[in-house]
Amino acid sequence: MLICVLALVIAVGAGYIMHMKSLADTDTIFPNVSVAGVDVGGMTREEAAQAIHAAVDNELESSTLLVRLPDRTLELTPELTHASIDVDAVVDLAWNYGREGGFWQVAKAYQKAKDGSYAIDINDAVQLDTTAIRQLIDQTAAEVGQEMVRTEVSINKTAGTITITQGTPGRVLDADALYEAVLNAFANNDFTTLTMDYVEKHPDEVNLLSIYDQYCTDPVDATYDSKTGNITKEVVGYGFDYEKENAAVSKLKPGETYTIKMDVRQPKVTAASLQGDLFGDVLAEYSSAYVWNPSRTTNLTLACKEIDGLILNPGDTFSFNDVVGERTAARGFQPAAVYVGVKTQDELGGGVCQVASTIYYCALMANQEIVERKEHRYLVTYVPKGMDATVYWGSLDFKFKNITGYPMKIEANTENNCVNIKLLGTNETGEYAVMTYDVLGKTEYEDTIKVDLTKPPEYEEQTMSPYTGYVVQSYRNVYDKDGNLKSTTKEAYSVYSKRDREITVGYGNPRIPDDYEYPPGTVFPELPDPEPTDPGTDQRPENPDTPTDPDTPENPDNPDNPDNPDNPGEPTEPTDPTDPPVEPTDPPTEPVNPDIPGDG
Repeated sequence: MLICVLALVIAVGAGYIMHMKSLADTDTIFPNVSVAGVDVGGMTREEAAQAIHAAVDNELESSTLLVRLPDRTLELTPELTHASIDVDAVVDLAWNYGREGGFWQVAKAYQKAKDGSYAIDINDAVQLDTTAIRQLIDQTAAEVGQEMVRTEVSINKTAGTITITQGTPGRVLDADALYEAVLNAFANNDFTTLTMDYVEKHPDEVNLLSIYDQYCTDPVDATYDSKTGNITKEVVGYGFDYEKENAAVSKLKPGETYTIKMDVRQPKVTAASLQGDLFGDVLAEYSSAYVWNPSRTTNLTLACKEIDGLILNPGDTFSFNDVVGERTAARGFQPAAVYVGVKTQDELGGGVCQVASTIYYCALMANQEIVERKEHRYLVTYVPKGMDATVYWGSLDFKFKNITGYPMKIEANTENNCVNIKLLGTNETGEYAVMTYDVLGKTEYEDTIKVDLTKPPEYEEQTMSPYTGYVVQSYRNVYDKDGNLKSTTKEAYSVYSKRDREITVGYGNPRIPDDYEYPPGTVFPELPDPEPTDPGTDQRPENPDTPTDPDTPENPDNPDNPDNPDNPGEPTEPTDPTDPPVEPTDPPTEPVNPDIPGDG
């Protein structure tokens, strides 16, 4: 079996060898061989010569090759090039392709031609007047070429000038590359227009920044140090406006000259102007009255001392808790009334909310940005309705941002039984704000009776002061320096809860309602026998001794200001010039955060 297979392989191989030998001995050109774009594969010499003559001779000898340059076009006419082709020579090249070498080399070349294509290089067969062509190209290169001129910079320190003469770019025609491209075009019988750009060399750009850094100094504005309170004097500069002059230099055309004049450069802000601008305007001021109470007044005074003289630079945010700090006994703060839930009780630092509220009201009138603010649980009367701000260490803060563009100083003190706040700064525009408000809802308090079984029937005492509930919308009305209203915007929506008045009476008091519910298991004391009285005499005391909550008016139902019944004890607010609409609502009876205390 093996012998049979070997015999078959030998027979096939011998047949292949004979076939390839016959191909090598044929008088036709190998497949897929081309000359000047003409496929002459499988042709005899005579057939190939006729095909090449038909396709090349007339076009090669009569066509003009165009060379397009950036500023001109060269014409390589037949009269210049005298182009022709040695057809016999190129036919020989085509017929000889693959026939050189031994048997296997010929077989390999034939297979390669059969599977692909092969173009005969006819450069040597194309006959051109290369001298004339080269002369035309070299002459053109000499005409279009130009030397690059560098940019010149001269500095006259005495005159304080910088003179710049913009250089000119150089350009070169690559004559060798163009010559090769022309020969290839003729060799390939390709008369498509050739396009070639000049090779340009540009002068280095002027490094004006380096010159500026070497010879110039920037002016330095006078500055204010908020920590030390000192003004750093301005520094006069020397040189030129880099941005402006660099833009001018970048636009220079080749060969143009431009001169920069260096001189003294004055700073925008001088110490004198800064001194006059800083804290020259009263942006807002307000005094909120308080009833003197040793502990509460101490707390107010301590808070004002921490704030007094504070400087807010442009963009700084004032935080009441950050500035005043934690209200501790070690720092001298005293227990005073604060709101905790529905009750009023003493805690360290009680009352400092009045300082925060007074600053809040001033920040509104100074038209500053309010960052954080929360109203009290119950209405306070030391600032207009809706203009208060409650604070509590660790949970509630009041913050506003200085948006004036200048430093702002806060002056704070407690004098003449008032918390006095003044915001000082610079008011460039003269604008100011007037705050107004609308009462959108009101909930009256009621009287509640609590019985003390240890007290006699005639005993009566107010044990919890009352508060009327309010829903208040405040408005910020901004005016220009001439008093013209510019805008009216809603500022804050404040909800104040109502708190019923609690009156504690002794057992047997006639004010105890019939449906009063005593705790289960109550042991009732025996009532004393009534003493004879004048039937026309009312035995109840005319003025029961009732303590007053420090943040509540003593007579909430009897306003001190009859012209402003919604705000007892307050100055009448300015009328809203734009009459902002009232938005009716059912006021809630609880504040948003009923369990968060405030240093009221």
